[in-house]
Amino acid sequence: MRAFWVQVFLTTFALHLTLPVHCQFDFGDLIAFNRTSKLNPNVTFYMHWAVYVGKGRVSGLENIKNDDEDVFHITGYVFPKGSDCIFGKMNEISGNPWKFNYLDGKIKLRSTDAMKKVIRQIHKNCWTWDLLMNNCEHVATYIRYGEKHFEQIGARSAALCKLKLPTFTYDGEEEL
Repeated sequence: MRAFWVQVFLTTFALHLTLPVHCQFDFGDLIAFNRTSKLNPNVTFYMHWAVYVGKGRVSGLENIKNDDEDVFHITGYVFPKGSDCIFGKMNEISGNPWKFNYLDGKIKLRSTDAMKKVIRQIHKNCWTWDLLMNNCEHVATYIRYGEKHFEQIGARSAALCKLKLPTFTYDGEEEL
């Protein structure tokens, strides 16, 4: 009988490990999307970052966000327009999304209202994407914490983060 229960436990545990884990996201969470190579999917070259804003009507963002959009991020460079800070759909961004609020406990979070104010201010107004001075991680951490960070923790691109260059200043940034 004991062997039966051990087998039930091990089967249940193995099943638990193989099922996908759906993370609960809250407004303002940093969402990382691991970008890997098709040749080596176990190696993360870099992470794309977005801020979770939720689906449906979001108070304070009604006139600028569609109900089916759930994240806010900067796009990479797209010719000829360049890039911009826009709302998007998490399921349309390549990579597996996961919550990674890596600066929590180190830096004070902005209030939800302050995050919404920043999003309204930089929506379609955050300059052009730049690998070292204005990338998706800079935008996401600025919205959540009020500070721009570029660390790429756990990714091969983390070596680039040692180059501490001045970041772009967004219109109205000094006021926030």
